[in-house]
Amino acid sequence: MGTLLFRVSEHESSSPSSGQAPLARNIWLITLSARNERDLDLRISDLHRWAQGQGRDISLDALSRTLNAGRKHHATRRCWIVESIDDLLTALARRGEDAVLSRTPAEGRWTPAEAIAALAAADKAQDRRLALEALGACYLDGADIDWSQIQAACEPIGDLPSYPFARTSFWVRQPETPRGQPLGAAAGGFWDRDVSTLGRQGFAKRIGRADAFGYGVRGTPLLHAASYIGLAVAALRTLGSDPASLRLRRCAWAQHLVLDQPQALAVWLQGDQTEADFEIALQHDGASEVLMQGVARMPAGPAPTASLPIASFDGDGAWVSKDGVFALLAGTGIEYDAAFRHVERVAFGDDAAFAEIAPQPATAEQALLAALQVLECWIARQSSNPAMVSRIGSMTLSGRLGAARHVRARRDGGGFEIVIADADGLICAAMEDVGVFPIGADNDGAEPVMALTHYEPRPLELRAPHPAFPGGVLLFDNDERLADAMREADPRAEVVVVLPGEGFCKTGAASYRIDPARGADYRRLLDSLRQDGLFPSALVHRWAADAFSPLGAAMAAQLTRGVKSLFWLGKALLLEKWPRPARLVFWYRNRSGAAQPLSACAAGLLKTLTQESPQLTARVIDDRRSGDDARAAARMLADELGHWDDGDAEVRHDDGGRFRKTCGRLPAAAAAATVLRPRGVYLISGGLGGLGRLFAEHFASRGPVTLVLTGRSALSAERERELAGLTAGGSKLVYMPCDIADADSVRALVARIRAEHGPINGVLHAAGVLRDGWLADKSVDDFDAVLAPKVAGTVQLDLATRHEPLDFFIMFSSIVGVAGHAGQSDYAVANAFQLEFAELRNAQRATSERSGATRAIAWSYWRDGGMRMSGQDESLARSRWGLTPLATDAGLALFDRALCLDAPAVVAACGDPARISSILSESFHTHS
Repeated sequence: MGTLLFRVSEHESSSPSSGQAPLARNIWLITLSARNERDLDLRISDLHRWAQGQGRDISLDALSRTLNAGRKHHATRRCWIVESIDDLLTALARRGEDAVLSRTPAEGRWTPAEAIAALAAADKAQDRRLALEALGACYLDGADIDWSQIQAACEPIGDLPSYPFARTSFWVRQPETPRGQPLGAAAGGFWDRDVSTLGRQGFAKRIGRADAFGYGVRGTPLLHAASYIGLAVAALRTLGSDPASLRLRRCAWAQHLVLDQPQALAVWLQGDQTEADFEIALQHDGASEVLMQGVARMPAGPAPTASLPIASFDGDGAWVSKDGVFALLAGTGIEYDAAFRHVERVAFGDDAAFAEIAPQPATAEQALLAALQVLECWIARQSSNPAMVSRIGSMTLSGRLGAARHVRARRDGGGFEIVIADADGLICAAMEDVGVFPIGADNDGAEPVMALTHYEPRPLELRAPHPAFPGGVLLFDNDERLADAMREADPRAEVVVVLPGEGFCKTGAASYRIDPARGADYRRLLDSLRQDGLFPSALVHRWAADAFSPLGAAMAAQLTRGVKSLFWLGKALLLEKWPRPARLVFWYRNRSGAAQPLSACAAGLLKTLTQESPQLTARVIDDRRSGDDARAAARMLADELGHWDDGDAEVRHDDGGRFRKTCGRLPAAAAAATVLRPRGVYLISGGLGGLGRLFAEHFASRGPVTLVLTGRSALSAERERELAGLTAGGSKLVYMPCDIADADSVRALVARIRAEHGPINGVLHAAGVLRDGWLADKSVDDFDAVLAPKVAGTVQLDLATRHEPLDFFIMFSSIVGVAGHAGQSDYAVANAFQLEFAELRNAQRATSERSGATRAIAWSYWRDGGMRMSGQDESLARSRWGLTPLATDAGLALFDRALCLDAPAVVAACGDPARISSILSESFHTHS
């Protein structure tokens, strides 16, 4: 249903002349709708820009008639009551964040017929407004209103914005290449259907194993990177782009598609004939899951010509034949059907591989396939493990790909460079900054893995002088002292300051105030910067409060100024399509020197955000050194931005210097079984969940103990029978419902347990909620719902049990809190909070403010407990991260070991140890 966006004017309209139609009497109802909130935001932005420009002098009567009676109405809706274009502009700019519905005097809501009748009878401005508000309420409730009863037909406004993709003249060329040639294939002959929505052009195609070149890794059929590129280019043809002159940038793979069965894919485009964002997504169960994304630029004219010195490369004098090349690949587990083995021979040098490929490949896509086969082959010569493409920083394509004959692949910095040339050495295509991720050994022999995060010294190298703040800085701060110090250090720096306030206000040429809790203000801020031609390359957030407080009001304020503000900023960057790569810094001042879980958890959101948007990189700074010294803070920021390529994702500055956070794997070791007190009392939150019940059974088997399981739901008869079967060894199990995020509810729970069973000896907090979705589409309600059990729930459990004689206080966190995960920004924040809270509580135990060992265990996926994962997701986790489902026995052994370690926060997983270690280490590195 729609969200009400009435804008009630603060001035009374003049009395209309008799005989006018009700909606033409100086007060109008304006409606707008779309299929979802994101698309509706785009329509609001378009209408706002149009009303500021060519629509400034339009008749509101004609506008109302066109939008109300002349357009189709979708499920997601907004409406406004306005008396002037200025009223409409104000309402559109606010985007409904401050909307209030004026209730009608009638009991409840009127029906559409009642509202229309009241509107026809109204002869006073106040009566007309009440009738229009009632009609608007019906509209927002989803009513199908017969607008012809109140608005006669009129000539529609010709230049009024419709769907955003209608701004561009899209067309589909007639097929110029046969079906099966995705690179350059025409939309009309290749795609199954057009799935365009409001704001995005989209095409769908069902892909099966026959479309995958017979490509597979260790028996798993996969869609090859060359196929993704082919799909993207085929979709870009619909924009009128010419594959003879095309540059793709910032291509990033979130995951590689397993083709164990046919899969439905969609390619989404947003842009015009010069530049467009593209996204390839898996469509399943009505949802969309991004696989790969990037940016395409279509310059005018062909790509500039260049040559590859093909005669100068002899390798080490020995060429590897075609059979040898593909035998080498097969040795690492990479297979291709015979028809798609396009490399004829390869010569290897110390720093490059040079290859000849089959003359005149069947398609340009297959020429790219051959080039990537050369890279795979070179990597296979140096490693027994296969590798898959994870990114391509830049790719330039020309129309000569069909004549490709030579390929050179070589290392280039932290990635690879691949050049494709014809028989004469003229370059047909070039790929730069190609990144790969190796796939570890076959996981049939998967091992349990335990790792610890820690800080290590990381001083910055001295470098030649450079502008302190190149590219400009958008600074969210509580005053302007740091901004002044930055301008003093670099007089040429463009520093725009954003201070917290009660609403959006541009207070100067380079200063703003916004309401930290109002999402629309962040979008208005970015839109204002865009109108001024300002696109700072660094966005620095320094609103976060200093010291963590567990009190409810203080926590709410810290969230508002901290990670929830970052949520709104990240969402705005995605929705407003920030046009340049940006560096995000979340910087919190930490005078106390203690762990600050509500600030440190921002790392989870930022790691997820950078996975969802490849043009963003991020860093969290725990500043325990600069204090109130603005000049010292300016030097610190200049150093961090100047050394951005060092790639540290989380850093700390204190009197001992600069440190970076990293993660290291512990050697395998056995641990004694967890010992519970005989007749001890143990509280398990999330007790009806998979892990809650699994550990209830585990604890009961080590009894006799009393287990109190709790959850939000009442206990059904079926669940009661299930829990009754968990007791063993004389243990007792009871269930007590409780909202773990509510302070009063938790205090009452602990008091009841003490009264009925005695003091509590241990807490296992296993409650959690998932609301997966991309940050751009995520609602703040979903964000809050995911944080509640793991943030408020953790704090309330800790406060309520702080005087209990605890042996342990254990939080079940997730590896997502360490590494982030696309589509789970809120879940990453919630779990990162628990990992940092464990550090804080552990320190309080050292000062006798708390009792019991504190542990936050960042689990990977359990086979028999926890939240379920599809078979396809399991395959992706295995192929990309080396993770396999954690068996119950292995998980329980890791749990026992975690309690034996002298570390409050640990990572527990299962799979290929080397690959998992690499992934964990890489999660603390942000790629530029």
